[in-house]
Amino acid sequence: MRASIAATLATLLVLTLASEALALDAWRDRRGLFVGVGVGAGSGQSDVEGAEAHIGFNFDARIGGGVSKELTLDADLTVQRSSYDVSGIDISQQIFTGMIGANFFVHDGLYLRGMGGVSHISVDPDPGAEDSETGTGLGLGVGYEFFATADLAVGLGGDFRYLIFENFDFTMINFGVTGTWY
Repeated sequence: MRASIAATLATLLVLTLASEALALDAWRDRRGLFVGVGVGAGSGQSDVEGAEAHIGFNFDARIGGGVSKELTLDADLTVQRSSYDVSGIDISQQIFTGMIGANFFVHDGLYLRGMGGVSHISVDPDPGAEDSETGTGLGLGVGYEFFATADLAVGLGGDFRYLIFENFDFTMINFGVTGTWY
């Protein structure tokens, strides 16, 4: 419940801060309202002793606004799912993050990204034995996007996320492709 309230407040904050740029005049300048999606893969590992890194697939959706030609703010929802085997037991792990993000375009389509928000992890070793925990997270990233059409930017990027839970910390490194409609 707290995570959905935080995600709603984050979305309202992003749209409020970008309200001056909601004119939808994004012809290659990144100003105005935008929506985006991304797919990719990444590796995640807990800091619990003996934990190993596992590869997973991720999907993210973003909505936000361009404050200027160089700065965009967004609300980002990401899910990463991985499945692996530990001592003959099939493990299914899902990580959800709801982050407020900012992209700063340093040169042409090259950008630096900063994020902060909430995270939730659930691990299901076998049916009926799910374990989950909610925490916070921070992230840094870098990427490059270019306009394929007047309002569609396609990009490649990567990020590092540090997720903090009550009993452990979790690190993720993600890479993927994005599509953003300005």
